[in-house]
Amino acid sequence: MHPAQPIQSDALSQPAVADNVLLHGLRVQLGPDLRVMYPMNVMNFGIGGEVSISGPAEPTKIKPVGTIRCAPCLATL
Repeated sequence: MHPAQPIQSDALSQPAVADNVLLHGLRVQLGPDLRVMYPMNVMNFGIGGEVSISGPAEPTKIKPVGTIRCAPCLATL
């Protein structure tokens, strides 16, 4: 076995590049300790649910589908 090498600090500042990465039904389970919060106590509540993500791995092109439950609301994507 080889000893672990320390991470170079300049490597941490480089953006990750994921060319041609396509998500197909990536399932993300939310909760039970996930919270939605907005400053000044406008919103602060727990959420849970499951979201499936498909599409190119770019924030503007992914397509989430699923249900997010919160008290006292229900949001469907």
